[in-house]
Amino acid sequence: MHAKLMTMQGQTGKNSGLPYFDGTLKDYPKFRRRWHTFQETYHKATPQRELVNLYRENCLEKKVADRLRSAETMAGCWRVLDPFYSRPTQYVQDLMSEITATRKIQYSEYERLYEYYALIRGHITEARKANLEETLLTQANIALMEQPLHMREIEEWRNRQAKYAPRYHAEAFVEFVQDRE
Repeated sequence: MHAKLMTMQGQTGKNSGLPYFDGTLKDYPKFRRRWHTFQETYHKATPQRELVNLYRENCLEKKVADRLRSAETMAGCWRVLDPFYSRPTQYVQDLMSEITATRKIQYSEYERLYEYYALIRGHITEARKANLEETLLTQANIALMEQPLHMREIEEWRNRQAKYAPRYHAEAFVEFVQDRE
């Protein structure tokens, strides 16, 4: 049971199953959601100072925890961390860097194609959870996401895209990725 709880929280023994933030912009929105769920579930009545100490000592990389030396409440912690790590543009750039690092997929590389669509779908899901789906699915980013695809896949997407007004291209792209995966 404990191992399952730790896995659900994204950790495996490093910090006794508490949500953990590795100090990256990409991890911050997910960590923030996990922490809030964890706090609501297990520490609703825990005094703020005790909770902040637990948080600093077990959930953060040392350089991040050092920024919170004077914080006495969780609200104070978030006031310090949000300006450093809640940067939507950089978050989306981090997601896009993984996508654009994918080399061109050849026609017969079905497994790579599936993995690529799974990568895109996963990043769309993460962006949605961080309330940044619109920031990720701009026309320019969708065009970049097309680049690794082989010509047949690009033609399939363009045929579908042509059926929608430009303001619906993001929704159409999400459907396309789900269908192709």
